[in-house]
Amino acid sequence: MLKYLVSLSFLLVTTAQARVTQLESLDFGKVVIQKNDRVSSITLLPSNTTTTTNDIYMFAKGHSAELAFEEYPAHIQLTISDFVNDEIVDNVYGGADFILNQLLYQNIITTDSYGSALLNIGGQLSTSGDSGSYYDGYYDATVEITINY
Repeated sequence: MLKYLVSLSFLLVTTAQARVTQLESLDFGKVVIQKNDRVSSITLLPSNTTTTTNDIYMFAKGHSAELAFEEYPAHIQLTISDFVNDEIVDNVYGGADFILNQLLYQNIITTDSYGSALLNIGGQLSTSGDSGSYYDGYYDATVEITINY
């Protein structure tokens, strides 16, 4: 049985004294790839609901990323965007790569009276489907999101 731990870190772009803190990384958990002769995927929603397709199975549940926004003006809308489009998620020990198809999140959030807000980010991760072997280990990628207000 093969087990994989997939986690993503975020590079945050912000302005002035406003601050974004990553409270949790996006973590798809430990998954088992029964076979890799077709594309399989795991979707982790911001609410931490997980679905899988084809030959990928959950071994240990993961969790969505959580970002804290602080020191923004009160009661303003923050528009969140990213450029993720089939990003490679690799293992330092080699083997087949996962593909981060997309990030899933609410793209507009509103700060509270203190200028704070929370954002949960999920995503969709797919296998290569090329019959390549996945090795046990930690798969990692860094993605960037942009915050405009």
